[in-house]
Amino acid sequence: MNEPTVNNPGGGGFSAPLGAASSGRLQFVRGAANVVLRVDSSIDDLYRARFDGPPPEVHARDGAVTIRYPRTFHPFDWRRRTAEVTLNPAIPWQIEFHGGASGVAVTLPALRAPFRCASPAAPAT
Repeated sequence: MNEPTVNNPGGGGFSAPLGAASSGRLQFVRGAANVVLRVDSSIDDLYRARFDGPPPEVHARDGAVTIRYPRTFHPFDWRRRTAEVTLNPAIPWQIEFHGGASGVAVTLPALRAPFRCASPAAPAT
């Protein structure tokens, strides 16, 4: 089943319906900086995300959410990026960072999430 990603790049908000997903996978495929991950049992969506700075591409399909920031040639562009990602705790999640991570704050008390970092990263707080 394809899940549409509902995007509002002007407002920085993204979401997708939970649909029939029995598990979730959140992937940052080109690294991540200044990210807050949390859960909220009151949301009906698979996830909700809000971004400040240059918006990433966000896609959702079959419970998998992929966040891909644009490539940059400016070494400090990551400082202008922030993300808040809220996950639906009704399903188990796998969370992955490819390409590194910095300034990631994780608050997932109601979620049993396998947390896997696919590349070296700064410690999560």
